[in-house]
Amino acid sequence: MDCVMEGNKPTVLILCPTRRDEYHAAKINDIPDDTKQRFRFYKATSGENESFDLLRYIELCEKIIVKENVQQIMSFSDIGVLVHSALVQKFPSIKGPSVESVLVPFHKYYSRLYLDSKEATLKHVYIDPTEFDVDKLRCALDYVGVPGVIKPCTGTDSFGVSRISSVADLQEYITWYNSQRLGKQSDEVKFTEKYADTGMYPYFANNGLILEEFVDDAKTASMEGYVFQGEIFHWQITENVYWKKHPLTFKGCAMPFRTFDENLTARLWATYDAIIGKAIERGFDNQFIHVEAFVRPNGDVKVMEINPRMFTQIIPIYRMCCENGDPMAALLDIGSGVRPGPCIWNDKFGFNGYVVTFATGKAEELLDFDEVANFPEVSLRCCHGDEIRDCGDGGANLAYVNIAGKNRQDVMMRYYYICEKILKKPEFSPSIEDEEDCNDYVY
Repeated sequence: MDCVMEGNKPTVLILCPTRRDEYHAAKINDIPDDTKQRFRFYKATSGENESFDLLRYIELCEKIIVKENVQQIMSFSDIGVLVHSALVQKFPSIKGPSVESVLVPFHKYYSRLYLDSKEATLKHVYIDPTEFDVDKLRCALDYVGVPGVIKPCTGTDSFGVSRISSVADLQEYITWYNSQRLGKQSDEVKFTEKYADTGMYPYFANNGLILEEFVDDAKTASMEGYVFQGEIFHWQITENVYWKKHPLTFKGCAMPFRTFDENLTARLWATYDAIIGKAIERGFDNQFIHVEAFVRPNGDVKVMEINPRMFTQIIPIYRMCCENGDPMAALLDIGSGVRPGPCIWNDKFGFNGYVVTFATGKAEELLDFDEVANFPEVSLRCCHGDEIRDCGDGGANLAYVNIAGKNRQDVMMRYYYICEKILKKPEFSPSIEDEEDCNDYVY
């Protein structure tokens, strides 16, 4: 499925291989209509559609590029930027990152190995999902410490993130993970076998796991920026917020980051610059790149993960809380060879909240779609008929709630209220009552 915005203008191919891409691509229509480009949206809806074929999608994009003389590509998601990098490999005149520079940060083990600095990395071990040797698993857990955290090397949306306290937990998790894969070869593995150097990066060609040390009592910062013609530019720092009684369950993203310590801000950006510099050496260019990091009470910065694309879910907050804060418009400029202007915070507090559930079943059994229609702040992550599966300790995110205002407390109470109204089974979701201090409305 695809659609075109007509006009005698250079063609920009908007990659929409996932439902989330389709949602964010629609926001391009909000960009003032004085641009010199012609937009070509190519939709496929992966993730929720078993018939989706990543390699076939890339082949069809190649045909569109040749037929319609595409000069620019825009990508927003993990899958989208993989497609983008493959197309740049095929058509070098199109601006964007290389395959290697996308796959290394996308793969959580290789990003630790090749992009983290020694000071900023966490203890970690690669886990083969076919490995059930008790002694080897015990050695791995002893190395990272108890509890540990395990997750798929190429997982997205916090899928499969779980806390591990024993070798038995680790064995149980591996069994569960293999049952989720059902013996299928993922699109990402097929992609790497075709486009990547699996001799240099052998773990690309499987669905492996990474076991890491668990970080407690830390803030989590998200540093967002972009590379433009080989140079790093900063966008904004936001804060990732987790539920206190569910420390692996994402609560949302808050802006601004909760600190006025200029030294800490400088250290965060220095960590970011060091990582992105290594990505540039592997060919990363003309794209946003996002780094999440833990900030411990003593000020130490430890990298959580690296995402070789923009932090799409927080786009509405950037738009409400920043001057020149539309990353879509900025990405359009980058692909056109124009450096975007600076993103400047306007003193509002913004929150991009998750509507999380630990329940499973049909989406309409868990979320009141009629009630959702009453709240313009809500952006759906699911549709009628979608099967909500077990996503581990992180839970499944059904929707986003995007709110901004001058008063932090009012924004957070609005978030709690909306979650309560739209969830059909709130007993399976974290709530304000789970927080240790209900007067501490965000954290």
